[in-house]
Parts: sequence; C-alpha cells; structure tokens
Amino acid sequence: MKATILIIDDMPENIKVLGETLKKHGYTIIAADSAARGLSIATTKLPDLILLDIQMPQMDGYEACQRLKANPQTASIPVIFLTAHGETEQVVKGFEVGAVDYITKPFNKAVLLARLTTHLELSRLHRQLEERVAEEIAAHKKKEELLVRQSRMAAMGEMIGAIAHQWRQPLNTLSLLVQDLKEAYKYGELDEDYLENTISRSMAAIMFMSQTIDVFRSFFTPEKVKRRFGILEALNQVLSFLESQFKSHGFTVTVLGEEIFIDGFLNEFKQVILNILSNAKDALLEHPNTNPTITITLERVKEGAQLTICDNAGGIPEEIIDQIFEPYFTTKGEDKGTGIGLYMSRMIIEEHMQGRLRAYNHNGGACFEILLLVFEDQLTSQSSE
Repeated sequence: MKATILIIDDMPENIKVLGETLKKHGYTIIAADSAARGLSIATTKLPDLILLDIQMPQMDGYEACQRLKANPQTASIPVIFLTAHGETEQVVKGFEVGAVDYITKPFNKAVLLARLTTHLELSRLHRQLEERVAEEIAAHKKKEELLVRQSRMAAMGEMIGAIAHQWRQPLNTLSLLVQDLKEAYKYGELDEDYLENTISRSMAAIMFMSQTIDVFRSFFTPEKVKRRFGILEALNQVLSFLESQFKSHGFTVTVLGEEIFIDGFLNEFKQVILNILSNAKDALLEHPNTNPTITITLERVKEGAQLTICDNAGGIPEEIIDQIFEPYFTTKGEDKGTGIGLYMSRMIIEEHMQGRLRAYNHNGGACFEILLLVFEDQLTSQSSE
C-alpha cells in the first residue's frame, strides 16, 4: 500500500500539479492551502510524509516545520521543503528547523519521486528501529523485574532460615514452660509467684519472636525515596538475623570502624549485606577450617565510605572471579544457589546508589568491597554531630 502525502502550499496550481503526479504513482494525496490548515490536518490524519512550501503568508514553512517537530504526534513525520530558489541559506535554515530534504520548483518528476521513495523508506526503517528498541527495552525491563523478584525470594529464603534458627531457642523455652506448668500443678507448686515468673518468661520469648517478624517485614518493604541511615546500624540489623547461625557453626565475626551515615535505600542495602554474608557463610561451610572468621571493616576513604567484608574460606578461584557478578552464574548447584544474589547486589550498589561493588582475594579468603559516595553536605552534618 502506497504512502499518504500531505501537500501544504498556498498556490492551488502547485497542489494540483504535484497531486496529479503523485496520484499516478499510487500515492494518497491530502492537501492544505495554508500552514495553519496543514498543521491541523497533519495532527488528525498523520500522513507518512509532508511536502511543505516555504513562502506562504501569515505563517511560512519554517515556522510550520518547527511546530510540526515540536508536536510529539507529528515530530517523526519527514518534511521535504518546496522552494522556488534553493539558495544555500534557505536550504541550511530548512535543515535547521527539521526538514529532511528540499525540492526546487519547478520540480523534476524523476527527482521528486526518487526523493519521496528514499525518505519514505528511511522513515519506515526508522520506525522499525524505534519499535525494535522499544521491544528490547521492554524485554530487558521484564527480565530485570524477574531478576528482582527472584533475588527477593532468595533473600526471603535466607531470612526465613535465619528466623528458624532464632526462633528455635524461644520456642524451646515456651515448650519447657508449658510442660513445667503441668508439673507445677501436679506437685502443688503453682502459686502466684510461679505463675508470674512463667508469664514473664513466656511474654519475653513471644516479644522476641514478634520483633523478629517486624524486622523481617520491614526488611522487604519497597522504598521509593532515599533516606539517611547509618551503615553500621544496617549491618548490625542483618547480623542480628544471622547471629544464631554463625554461633552454631563457630564463626567469629569482627566488625571494625565507626559509624558513617549515607543517603540511600536502606532495605536494598541490607539485602546486599545479606547476600554477601550468606555467601561467606556458605563458603566457610564448604571449606571448613579451625578458625572460621568473617571480618567487616568500615572506613572513610577519599571518595566516601568503604565497607569491606572478608572471610578466610580460601578465596574465589581466579578463573571465575570475573564472572561472579553475572546473572545466573553460581558454583553452589541448583538446590543451593540461584546465581542472582551478587548480580542484584551490584545493580543495587552501582545503579540505585551510585556506588561500586567489587570482589578480590586477600589473605586466604574472599573480600567484597562496597564503596558508597558520601557528599560534602553529609560529611559536614556528620562532623557537627
């Protein structure tokens, strides 16, 4: 199907000659005898190409072209100027306001048809390219959203495992207290003091479990706005979840450094810390030694704040260390790892918080270094506190 061409010219004879020529070659023609009418038709009809006269009363072709390009509905329609002179100055001005070509009057039929064919094809290819780019962007966004969901589910799995460890002791306490009630009643020991003590210990255990759930819920609450938070405070919140697991395996966790406040997404940052600490835990379990250790250091550097988390589990094999941040890359096996935790961690630090995350081996273990920008106003406010 041939394209639709809009001719805007205040001379009826020009419209007639152009229209008849183009109709013979299968083009659909619509016409306007003024720039204002042409703009209105272009917006409603959305032609495939516009032939626009330069010299017109009230509004010339240059202004009309500028308005066409300023309107999102018509901005992508190619415009070819019709000019009676074709001086360099006029041609340059036409390109400056957005025209793709020009044709001098009286026009050469072969030249006119050739240029129309060329620019219609270029326009078609441009639209196809835009559609392809839009499809690729949509596909990338969909993939990224899937990775975010998978990463969140993996993090939730880690957290639920941590909660299970943390709840084991208070649940055991509650179980013993309930059993003791029966024994106390049986042997006549169930007096007011005994009951108060049992209730107090039970409520303490229940309160601990409730607080664990509250932190868990807040951990996964989406954040749309950055806020100021302490790096060590966020770190300690994550460590509190993993504490019982680390203790049960005999891990020594050392935290060095003083608090530094930054602006960022707290929950996303905690997810990064959880991913790195979980990887360190898995590495230490896979490569046991007599003194399994995780050392965490927070320090000020020239660029801002640097948080380094190191283990002594033997390090990352050099042949794969450049791949660990790639999506779906894992050495843990399908039942233990998704391969998206470190990928999402880098995305959060580098894209959401404009920082840097890298990994390297040091002193017989793996280190993950997080660099976060701390701006001058933050340093000033912190030094005055």
